[in-house]
Amino acid sequence: IHIEVKADIVNIDSIISSNQNHIENEEYLLSVINKKEKFHFDKVVNSIATITSPTFFGNNAAYSSSVASGRFNTASHNQISNQISNLYEHYYKRLVLNGDLLDQRAVDFNRDYSIKFYRPIYNQNNIDTVSLKTYFYSKNFHNGLLRNHHFRKVNYMKRLFQTREQMVKVDNHLNNHFYN
Repeated sequence: IHIEVKADIVNIDSIISSNQNHIENEEYLLSVINKKEKFHFDKVVNSIATITSPTFFGNNAAYSSSVASGRFNTASHNQISNQISNLYEHYYKRLVLNGDLLDQRAVDFNRDYSIKFYRPIYNQNNIDTVSLKTYFYSKNFHNGLLRNHHFRKVNYMKRLFQTREQMVKVDNHLNNHFYN
């Protein structure tokens, strides 16, 4: 379990960093929409193309096999067991749910809002840049971008940081148990 938690801390740090980059790209697009920055077609299109949903899925093989074999339930260190159970049964499950919601928002954003930008994203011919610029500034695109951005920034990032905090608690408890 300890090895998995240590690996998951590295993984979640990468997912946090990736989502922070996506937030920066979304905030750039919002600043252009709000006319705080100039519209540069290629930069806007490239930023739209990067909107994805990197999500975290924790390793749980060791925990699951420990629970299934009954070894975990007979552990004599209740505080450690409770922290580990809380990580896997509460934090990981909530993060998976929020990751699924973020994934769905990304699918919705691609299908309903960014699809009009696919031609320039994929370097196709006969691109109507005037109509795409008008669409980019539309309430429809703006609201779609805000919906995606809000969920990532407010909900998903909060869950990532809460889960990481619990991982560190578990890691510290296990380090204290094994090395003291």
